Amino acid sequence: MKNMSDLFHNGQSYAQFRPSYPAEVARRVAELSPGSSLAVDVGCGTGQFSTLIAPYFDRTVGCDPSSAQLQGRALAPGLDYLCADAGELPFRDHCVDLLSVAQAIHWVPLAKFNREACRVLKPGGILIVLSYATCYLVDKHLNALFQDFYWGPFHRFWEPERKIAESNLSGIDLPGKDIPQGETTLRKTMTYRDFRGYLETWSALKTAEQSGPEGRQEFEDFMTQLHRVWQPDQREIEVRWPLTIKITRMVDSVHQQNGH
Repeated sequence: MKNMSDLFHNGQSYAQFRPSYPAEVARRVAELSPGSSLAVDVGCGTGQFSTLIAPYFDRTVGCDPSSAQLQGRALAPGLDYLCADAGELPFRDHCVDLLSVAQAIHWVPLAKFNREACRVLKPGGILIVLSYATCYLVDKHLNALFQDFYWGPFHRFWEPERKIAESNLSGIDLPGKDIPQGETTLRKTMTYRDFRGYLETWSALKTAEQSGPEGRQEFEDFMTQLHRVWQPDQREIEVRWPLTIKITRMVDSVHQQNGH
């Protein structure tokens, strides 16, 4: 796999066009946490989830390996950011109440991260992973065009790790005792330009551009086709993303198994 930080350059667009997480999720995991001293958001990007959990903790730290993403970071009281890797978290043992990973677990070295989660989380600490799958548009004609493009030849530009998000975290094992969750859906009303802006944040598009001019041209050809059907530009369409949430709680047996 190539360096994840090479695939994300425009943090401002990421913050503007990506869907937002439900505030209720942040409130719930804060209530589950054993304390309110420290929350750490891994793969935080521009801080979309970091800002949601920050009000519930004395200190929240967003960690991301991409300095470009962090340049577009959102600010909030008690919220700091560090350029750091998920496999080597810069925190002492058993000091974290809540550890979160929002739309980044497919980029994380899972075995290393799981060990780090066991190390930094307090006994009873909470680990939450959020991942949204491929979006769909409520307009059936636009959605048919989009799905054909996404799953068609252009899909070759997605990293293999993308399958984790597409499969709703299937096969992802996390340390700790599972706290069962229901499924939910993210929604965002978008114009044509908004939706194009969202697609421009795709790591697959960066890979396509790096492959040569034909990769970008495939994208532009699709956008031209989509634009013809979307008219007028300011027409608003609801876009939805199925959201999967996994929550676990650290228990003594897990800490002992991992030498912590």
